[in-house]
Amino acid sequence: PNSGKGRAFKTPGKDLWTAFRPCYVRAFKDAADSGKDDGKNIKGTKNAKQDDYVDKSEFRLFCVYLIIYAAMYDAFAKIDGSQIGGANNNDRRVQESEWLSRYKEVVRHGFVALARIEDKKEAMGTFQCMDENGGGVVLLDEWCKFIKAAEIEANTPLGNLLGFSEPNGVEKLEALAGGKKGKKVKT
Repeated sequence: PNSGKGRAFKTPGKDLWTAFRPCYVRAFKDAADSGKDDGKNIKGTKNAKQDDYVDKSEFRLFCVYLIIYAAMYDAFAKIDGSQIGGANNNDRRVQESEWLSRYKEVVRHGFVALARIEDKKEAMGTFQCMDENGGGVVLLDEWCKFIKAAEIEANTPLGNLLGFSEPNGVEKLEALAGGKKGKKVKT
């Protein structure tokens, strides 16, 4: 098999890490932000805060986010011209022309923001919404923010999970877990 860079896997673990690194970073940041942060330095560090790490209470959510952001990245890569095991035209940015020629490949990818697109006019409007800075390209960060916001707004199961890293997300997570933080829940 090939990595996302179009070359044969020589060191499978490292190549897999390299191919999906962008979604791992997004998952890590969102999971680390899901817990409460008192703003104080963590004991034994110079200036690390709670949000700089995924702690034990955030690890399960981190694992879920790995799956969600990998799916987002997979959809992004289909538009960008790169797939694991496929040809590589990946510059980690989606240009308007790429989007308009390939958006149909991701409308059934499982995200409400993409499923709503029925024609080129809607595809163009979606692209403009994703392109936060009006630069004419959509970066992975903009792509993920757009999909995440749509899932949260539509109150989908994915949106509920992604909402845990938003303001008041900890309270939602604790309520879902059955009450106070630290209470054991049967799974």
